[in-house]
Amino acid sequence: MKLALVAVLLFLYSKTVGYAVVTERKERPNENKVFVITLDGFRWQEFFKGADEVLLKEASVSSKMDLKKTFWDDDVAIRRRKLMPFTWDVIAQQGLLLGNRAYGSKVNVSNLYALSYAGYNEMFTGGTDFTIFSNRKIRNQNVSFLEHINKLPQFKGKVAAITSWDVFPYIFNKTRSRLYIDCNSKPDVSHIPVSMRQLMDDHSVRDGAVRNDLFTFAAAKEYITKNLPRLLHIGLSGTDEAAHQHKYGDYLQQAHLADKIIGWLWQLTQKLPYYRDHITFIITTDHGRGSKRSNWNKHNFWIKGSSETWMALIGNGVKQMGEYKGRIQLYQKQVAGTIGYFLNVRSFNNYTMPLTCLGVIDDR
Repeated sequence: MKLALVAVLLFLYSKTVGYAVVTERKERPNENKVFVITLDGFRWQEFFKGADEVLLKEASVSSKMDLKKTFWDDDVAIRRRKLMPFTWDVIAQQGLLLGNRAYGSKVNVSNLYALSYAGYNEMFTGGTDFTIFSNRKIRNQNVSFLEHINKLPQFKGKVAAITSWDVFPYIFNKTRSRLYIDCNSKPDVSHIPVSMRQLMDDHSVRDGAVRNDLFTFAAAKEYITKNLPRLLHIGLSGTDEAAHQHKYGDYLQQAHLADKIIGWLWQLTQKLPYYRDHITFIITTDHGRGSKRSNWNKHNFWIKGSSETWMALIGNGVKQMGEYKGRIQLYQKQVAGTIGYFLNVRSFNNYTMPLTCLGVIDDR
């Protein structure tokens, strides 16, 4: 009887936890803009420590790249910079990096399953929903912050999602939300360096569900230039695809590409007066992965490490603290409230606490 009661209460809780509750208080949005960039299933271990020596020795790669020469060094500071130069040359100097568990800096998902749909739901609704236990294409019952803010007059038509994974129209419930979501166009990529375009041939995807991240970047660049969105989600999936195929070399390549894309997007926003000095990047992932040689490519409820994630922030309102080395516990569900904080839209913060309470971003 007690178990039945608990099940009923959990079900009722899940029906409400993700929804935005609009207060009577009038919104006073500022002039800031926010880009949320996600690297699907990218482990904190590589983000903070670079390539794993054991996995690197066993790795092969689709291209002719010399993995050890490209990504390895005995010095962890050099090694991680080789993998993600923009992150460590720019974000680490001008922004904030959270989640290096070696220093007690922890970021975790709150949902039980450590799967992508559940992770993105948590990230953008500010709540967990225990009924989301797979990546099936089911329209999300929960209202995301993107959907909520797109209904405000100041943001109408200025909110979008451009992603590599074709499940996002369901996660953001495109039918109900009416958000602009692009996950399958094939834009011109001739402006991208040839060395990076080669990855389009090297990297395969499963079942056609994921397009190459270079197409996603090209679509995002075109959309940003033409439409000047105020809130944009750019979802990259190359890292997760490579990991599921147990291709550690490709996984590193895709992380390197994602870092390049983040750098290109940052440079683009700094050239456009509309964004310069009025843009904040929130960069994170939807779940972790196993920490062992035998399960690094997997993630779910049963695999230790799957809930361990990370965050990086740069731009307006972000303290220049670099790699955070204090003891701290953050959760992915705080992303929604933090987006609202940077845009000064607080009516969605009922189920999520922005990072301001922890003193790692400026208190306005």
